[in-house]
Amino acid sequence: MVKLTLFSQITSLIPRQLFADIVKKYEGDKYSKGIDSWTQLISMIFCHLGQLSSVRDISNGLRSITGNIVHLGCSQAPSKSSISYINRYRTSKIYEEFYYALVEYFKVYQAGSASIEEKSLPVGCQRYITFAFAVRLGKI
Repeated sequence: MVKLTLFSQITSLIPRQLFADIVKKYEGDKYSKGIDSWTQLISMIFCHLGQLSSVRDISNGLRSITGNIVHLGCSQAPSKSSISYINRYRTSKIYEEFYYALVEYFKVYQAGSASIEEKSLPVGCQRYITFAFAVRLGKI
């Protein structure tokens, strides 16, 4: 039996093919030898949701879920030096464009044509996503 964490459930909502298309456009993984753009995205989301303040916290936190890291789409937990290196040298345009693409992708929820609750998400996910989009849209 696989235990899917709340974090895993939240990241499963991310349209991976949309992200892959943007990474391909910017050749984000062209010279990548270990940590790909998806793992960097997962690391950044983990950092944000966990309110972490250092690369050590990110690395140790992701390593603590090593059994389930495959379910996040990552082959391995990144080391501190890898996180520092990719944050320094990988272009941020990938994530900027992905943010705006996500806003467009999830506009369906703001328009009211479909509610997040209809997708049968865990309560924590529903509240976080609703709050995050309300903040981004300037409603809070």
